[in-house]
Amino acid sequence: MFTEYPLLTILILLPLAGCLALLPLWNCRVSARPVALGVGLLELALSAWLYGSWRELTPLQAKLPGYLLVEDAPWIPAFGIRYTLGLDGISLLMVLLTSFTFCIALLVSWNSIKEKTGLFLTLMLTMEAGIMGVFLALDLA
Repeated sequence: MFTEYPLLTILILLPLAGCLALLPLWNCRVSARPVALGVGLLELALSAWLYGSWRELTPLQAKLPGYLLVEDAPWIPAFGIRYTLGLDGISLLMVLLTSFTFCIALLVSWNSIKEKTGLFLTLMLTMEAGIMGVFLALDLA
């Protein structure tokens, strides 16, 4: 059920898709904020859903023991480079905390950022994608 979808990749690419959605709204402060908050809430909902269903994820430990979800694919096979993401107990909590903190940061900055709002929100979404990548990446060496 859970292995049919690349949930970990979605956690990383969803904020980057939000950056693309913000491109037409670069100078529109009123419309850019709800789009960024919507992306943040989607990320929070997905991570909360993963947290709520971790008991169903436990039997999926076939690839790597100790991990709830693993995504592994060859990226550049000639050099032995692989795309490997994994979700264990501590990274699940860190992903949930990151998505929650990001939503709080967006709400706190709602009225504070007056200029270059689109740039600020794009950089925030990019930062969230990077942080999610740090917590989910397995092959860092």
